[in-house]
Amino acid sequence: MNLALGGLTDVFNNSGFTDPTAVVDLLEDYEEEINNVIPFIRERGVFTGVTSKELHTEYQLWCINSTLQPYGIRKFNQEIRNRTNLGLEVEKVDKISTQVWR
Repeated sequence: MNLALGGLTDVFNNSGFTDPTAVVDLLEDYEEEINNVIPFIRERGVFTGVTSKELHTEYQLWCINSTLQPYGIRKFNQEIRNRTNLGLEVEKVDKISTQVWR
């Protein structure tokens, strides 16, 4: 009984159950396997100042070279937003309004 109450106290103190490190690592590996934007971001590095279209084209070529199926530009942009602190801003590039990662 004391063991159960001690465990319940831990759950309340931690604001929920804690995930074992092995489970967290496996989930991260799985997410990377099903989402090819993650390794692209890791390999590509910083891309501030690049247009959305340019980055997506680079990603498509990277996918072809890696024998992976690329996401469409909307899904790709959403993944970039979700996994970085960047957003798209409309800027004039060669007198044409375009979206640039900032």
